[in-house]
Amino acid sequence: LHQILLQPKGQTAKGVEFNEVTQLRPGDTLPPMKYANAKGQVVDVQKLTSGKRALVLIAAQSCPAAFLAMAQVGVDLAAEIAAGDIVVVGLNPWDKPDRPEVSLLPLPYPVLFSGLTTSDSHEWSELVEGALGQPGMYGPPMPIVYVLDKAGGIVRAQWGYDKSAVRASLGLE
Repeated sequence: LHQILLQPKGQTAKGVEFNEVTQLRPGDTLPPMKYANAKGQVVDVQKLTSGKRALVLIAAQSCPAAFLAMAQVGVDLAAEIAAGDIVVVGLNPWDKPDRPEVSLLPLPYPVLFSGLTTSDSHEWSELVEGALGQPGMYGPPMPIVYVLDKAGGIVRAQWGYDKSAVRASLGLE
């Protein structure tokens, strides 16, 4: 379960619980995915994460919650990324590399972009609905987090970024 905090103007914040569902579950592997970085170079996600514990973060930089999660991952895991202990890759399902949000936040990990999408409408993305099989209709809540073991198996799949859960799943705590 996750909890969304809602605070209507002038009212006290209330937590609303919801079940998180990702189509991929622990024990599954990510489907083959190759996407371009901001420079147009195609990167194979499986090759990038092969033999390493990895965090794959599905996040649109135009989504405020996902943008914050991307930044926080960069802070929380910077030392482990720099040491080569883990690999982190961001996959942006909707935005294009020329959006201002993309260059606004320097990250210590690569961000790749889904080339097939309904530009900025969030109605459809090849990455989300195609490769990951997530429900469409403006997409799932961002970010979607997948933690992978060294063999590429998913050990954690969830909506939202939880520092402690991710660090524990990566074997860092």
